Amino acid sequence: MPTYVYQCSFDDCGKQFEIYHSIKSDYITKCPSCLEESLKVVIQAAQIVINEPRTVGMLADRNTAAMSTSKRSELYEKTKKDKILAKKIMNEELQQRLPKGINLINQGNEDIEPVDLKLASLTPAQTKKYIEEGIKP
Repeated sequence: MPTYVYQCSFDDCGKQFEIYHSIKSDYITKCPSCLEESLKVVIQAAQIVINEPRTVGMLADRNTAAMSTSKRSELYEKTKKDKILAKKIMNEELQQRLPKGINLINQGNEDIEPVDLKLASLTPAQTKKYIEEGIKP
C-alpha cells in the first residue's frame, strides 16, 4: 500500500501525517489532531526501487558483473589459489594421523585432492588389508 502524506490546512494546527491506505480508498479529510475537516494531500515524488538485490548472493553477483574483465580474472585466480592452499593444509593434517611410512601427499602437485577421512583413520592392519584386497573396512 502506498504512503500518503497529509497536512492540515487549519491555521491553528498545520500538522503533517503519513498514512498508509489503499489506492482505491477515499482520501482522509478529518484531521486526527484538531478534528477539523481540513486535511489536504501533499504531493511528493514517488520512491520506486527496481531490481535491488534481496540477498547477499544477488549483491555479489551484481558486483562481480560490474567488474572489469581483468579484475574478474584476478578474483577467480585468487579463489583458485585459496582452494589449492586449503587442500594442501587439509592433506597435511590428515598425513599426521596416518601411520609412519604411508605418504599420501605428493609434493609439488597443484591439484591435490583431500584424502578420504575413513582411509586416514585406519589402523596399520586395516591399511594393509585395504592395500592388499582393496576393501574398505
